[in-house]
Amino acid sequence: MENYFEDVCKVLDKLTDGRKTAFKMNLRAMLYMGVLMNNYRNDIIATSPPDAAIKTLGYIGRLIGLRY
Repeated sequence: MENYFEDVCKVLDKLTDGRKTAFKMNLRAMLYMGVLMNNYRNDIIATSPPDAAIKTLGYIGRLIGLRY
């Protein structure tokens, strides 16, 4: 579980340019969070938004090559 929180920090750094800008939940952020949550499916399953949405966002994020 510790790795999950380290990866959350990596995603936040990526989305906020090293934490120089404010975090905004936009399509890019949703795609990164989908990729992140799909990497930890055995530990965390989303309820809001629905798990199917997270799976779809993660799949699309991987298709377009998002890495954190």
